[in-house]
Amino acid sequence: TASVLNTTYKSPENGATNIANPILTWNYNGTPDYYQVLMGTAENELVAKTEWLAAEGTGGTFQTENLNLNNTTRYYWQVNIKNGETVMEGEIWSFVTTLPAPTNVTATPENVYPDNTDPYNAVATVTWNAIANVTYNVYVNGEKRNTEALMTNTCDVILDYNMDPGNSIQVTAIYPELGESEKSEAAIVKVTGYVNVNGYVKDETG
Repeated sequence: TASVLNTTYKSPENGATNIANPILTWNYNGTPDYYQVLMGTAENELVAKTEWLAAEGTGGTFQTENLNLNNTTRYYWQVNIKNGETVMEGEIWSFVTTLPAPTNVTATPENVYPDNTDPYNAVATVTWNAIANVTYNVYVNGEKRNTEALMTNTCDVILDYNMDPGNSIQVTAIYPELGESEKSEAAIVKVTGYVNVNGYVKDETG
């Protein structure tokens, strides 16, 4: 939280990313008569989103759901308060709206059968729908596999043995100056193993 004059902001956290239609919340450190909420996409061009409203209780909230906020956008917000004719300006905080994740993530082949010479060096090719002006990260079972952000919407990944439930491959988009999206829906690739047997194998089926 941050305290400026008589207002303490609570949520969303300053600089929070990938949030849709946040509810702005704050506390009053004193007992102001009125408050006003301002927002905008430039820190020095905030626009009032409310009239001067009666300040009640110990704090306030403001719903952004009806503002039709754009995705992939940084918004700035401020709460000013007034006692009599004296206006006290609050600090300016920001948040970033939803950063869409890549869609249609596929991996081929869906089942990998490594040969005996390199059983755990299975490779799958991952592709997804491209998004303009972003780069990408690829995750296998929650672990990022690329050391540098990917510029294209395809890559090869090396997979470990995993038949059940299989390797989960997800992709994120990195939006310049805004942040990283949530992980995409997963593509699953199952990788078999093999074993060398010295002796006899007995078939007991039937």
